[in-house]
Amino acid sequence: MLQDLTIGVIAVNREDVILGYNRSAANLIGDRDLIGKPFKGTIETTSTKISIEELIFDSNETNIHKIYHLRTKADNDRDFFKLVLENCYDEIFVSDVNTANLYVNPTIERHYNVDRKDIINSIDYMFSNSLIKNSPVYITLETKRPATIEIKTSSNRDLLISTKPVFDDSGEIKFVVGTARDISELRKVQEELSHSFKLVKKYENVLKRANNQNITLGNQFIYSSETMKNLINTVDRIAKVDSTVLITGKSGTGKSHIAQHIHSISQREKGPFVTINCTTIPDSLIESELFGYVPGAFTGASKKGKDGLVTNAHKGTLFLDEIGELTPGLQAKLLLFIQNQEFVPVGSTETKHVDVRIITATNKDLKELINKRTFREDLYYRLNVVEVKVPTLKERKEDIVPLLMHYLKHYDNKYNFNHRLSEESITKLTAYPWPGNIRELQNVIENLVVTTLDHIIEPEHFPYQFFEEQSSSLQQVENFPINFNERVKAYEKLLFTKAYFQNSSSYKVGKALGISQSKVMRLIKKYL
Repeated sequence: MLQDLTIGVIAVNREDVILGYNRSAANLIGDRDLIGKPFKGTIETTSTKISIEELIFDSNETNIHKIYHLRTKADNDRDFFKLVLENCYDEIFVSDVNTANLYVNPTIERHYNVDRKDIINSIDYMFSNSLIKNSPVYITLETKRPATIEIKTSSNRDLLISTKPVFDDSGEIKFVVGTARDISELRKVQEELSHSFKLVKKYENVLKRANNQNITLGNQFIYSSETMKNLINTVDRIAKVDSTVLITGKSGTGKSHIAQHIHSISQREKGPFVTINCTTIPDSLIESELFGYVPGAFTGASKKGKDGLVTNAHKGTLFLDEIGELTPGLQAKLLLFIQNQEFVPVGSTETKHVDVRIITATNKDLKELINKRTFREDLYYRLNVVEVKVPTLKERKEDIVPLLMHYLKHYDNKYNFNHRLSEESITKLTAYPWPGNIRELQNVIENLVVTTLDHIIEPEHFPYQFFEEQSSSLQQVENFPINFNERVKAYEKLLFTKAYFQNSSSYKVGKALGISQSKVMRLIKKYL
């Protein structure tokens, strides 16, 4: 049995005298008679070619006390390097000139989901089983030079494969050694970095335009979009004349700021700017607040009487906010006032005259109110000499980043903090629809400044209610008057947008939706 071992074996007694040995040992030390000779002195234990290991045997049945194992150093080296190759994270393979796989390490099983036993000694196994479409082995065999290519496997892995020829003494290729590294995660990181760099470039350009073109008027307007530029140019022209102005737009778009701006650059800038919010004054008091009253005009009235807000606005501007909330009775009196700039205080019979410019604002559709007979048509045309339509933030997305930076700096200074928005946060905040417009943006930034302890503000710091708009929007799709394809597209957009806002990376978005990261990147470009 010992004769069949590939490892050399020599048995000795307690005096270290050789009792026997096998063929492998004889081949290692030279085929000569060793029995009866001392091990030390007969066998060169310091040889650079032979490795010797001792094993104490001590048997009561034989005289054998010790066994020596003899191996060549080359055997040890082979074992060492095989151990290294077999445990290497990268794939390592060796092919002959016919592209047969002489060796592949276990990593190939992870890369291609195959059993490496099926690959060793096979020719073109990878191609015939559609595992790959290209290989640098062929390039190296043809050019006799190293080659490197990137491929995508059938299991959707991105591999970077490099090959190098090994030559024989005649200068011909003996075999090709190759390595393959899985760069799938690297590709994902590169895609995210590329997207981030594009966003950084985009926001740098936005901020550059904002610095060069942005106009700040009394700390009221921050913009860089053509939409707002055209609006402000229009407003500036309107301010030079005394025409009645109707400002329309959704809540939070800055209608009152537009009104203040018109007054501040008009010929009436030195006069008073009086604001009346038609929703904050009870119906029973709004007439007396607007036009004033004389002593004893009604129960509880001041004995001295009181000038109305119209009188207080003399030589200045009267701004009536939420004009669509006025009662029909007061609408009629306002109409008479606008026509002649005259009014009669409550409880009086004396007509008073003032010189005021009238600006009104509403977030309602006054034409719809006219159809419902809750707003006078003749008053509408008196108010709507010049209409200024203020766009929503959704209609002026270029202004979102400058506004974010403005309010971040404003509230950091106010509360003595120092924050920065991450690129991911800027992306999500820019993509957010902002139903509450500038007012909502301002409130969200103040919330983030006050509640975020970290220097960098990430999406995870966003207030919970910030995402409720995304989730509730799905229900709204049911009411969309659209065809099948448009409805499907709307669902896709809403589902994707919700997942995008609730996850911190494109990888997590893909995982949440069960789609590839490449599709996530395409949907970002499509919808955000």
